[in-house]
Amino acid sequence: MPEDKQISEQETEEQVFILSNAGKPFKTEHTAQFTLKKKKLEATHEVVPYSDGGFAIREKVDKVDDGLKVENEKQSAESLPPQEPPRADKPARVLCPICGRTSTTANMGDKCEGSIIKDGYKQDCPGKYGEDPSLKIEKYYWVKFGPKSHPNDMENVELSCNGELLQIERMKDVCIAGRFKEIADHALQKKWDKKPGEERKIKAPIQTFPYSLIKEGTREEFVSMKKAGDQITQKHLTGTE
Repeated sequence: MPEDKQISEQETEEQVFILSNAGKPFKTEHTAQFTLKKKKLEATHEVVPYSDGGFAIREKVDKVDDGLKVENEKQSAESLPPQEPPRADKPARVLCPICGRTSTTANMGDKCEGSIIKDGYKQDCPGKYGEDPSLKIEKYYWVKFGPKSHPNDMENVELSCNGELLQIERMKDVCIAGRFKEIADHALQKKWDKKPGEERKIKAPIQTFPYSLIKEGTREEFVSMKKAGDQITQKHLTGTE
């Protein structure tokens, strides 16, 4: 488990820098930005490069003089005093990346005792203290999408996630990444019920792309199938089939 989620403060004569519990800078800017957001300090603090590499969180410099701000940032990056160990009178706080709860008694990797709101009601938080969400492993699934239910339906299922488009052949076992399965789960359409003499009403929404879940897959299976599909698409577009 990375130690970047445990928070400590490093004081200098002029500023206070928030570092990891080991008195070291955060290893990546992403981890520092994540901690900044979870501590709700975006309005007053910022992520800056640290002297020995890595990143730290500090209070924002007043924008009275841009030249002074640049000079202060240069000094903070090049001329900081030696690091000091965390103060014994201030216990390290361990962060849960899911709900943002911190604890001074838990160890990194312990089950979080917080709660989150999911599906409209409160549930136990599934996170762990000190866990880095960027290290979570995505799951993969073998699925089979159903046939067309209407003449106007697309020949292939098309799922898009963050600009990445996946075209999937119907009635064929395929391995897809969890992010595309989630898109299919939330792709819903309204069905209307119309009876004579009554206003039409909306029935319960149904899936736009219904599928059957077969089993869990692997990243290698997904990448292999996607690569083969990309090659077929490329040949079709270039007319070299």
